[in-house]
Amino acid sequence: MLTPGDDPRLPEPHPKGYTDFPDSTEPVETTEWNLTPADAAGDLVTTATDLVRFWQALLGDELLAPAQLAAMKETVPAPERDPVFPGASYGLGIARFRSPCGPYWGHAGNTPGHTAHSGFTEDGRRGMVLFTTFWAPNEHALPIEKLVNDALDHLMCNADGPRTG
Repeated sequence: MLTPGDDPRLPEPHPKGYTDFPDSTEPVETTEWNLTPADAAGDLVTTATDLVRFWQALLGDELLAPAQLAAMKETVPAPERDPVFPGASYGLGIARFRSPCGPYWGHAGNTPGHTAHSGFTEDGRRGMVLFTTFWAPNEHALPIEKLVNDALDHLMCNADGPRTG
């Protein structure tokens, strides 16, 4: 993992990212982009493998004291996310999402050309990190986000996934 600061270049190898801007006739390559204006929202370059390890360690009680993790998990409703993640709530840097089979923890975010989604069971043993190299800040984004949510729901509702009481 690295924090690029105001350097727009990505270390090789990396995929190219594309953005479908509302006024563009075709997707625009936005691989190299100075994300300084996004502050911490765009200040991490990582791999899916690293994010899986992070979530497993965080939720597996390997990174924080129990009281600190409990504080992260104190959430408030996030109704602005209801079109994609109905009933989602946010804590300190993590989100609680609902699936038909019970809650899971994760985070979703995007920058021009790239998106990252994650969802993990309460103990971090089962989960998914999904990166895409296309971002559409328009009416095309919602169907894509819903497909990601469906994939996370499918994973969480696997025969070995979490169940509600």
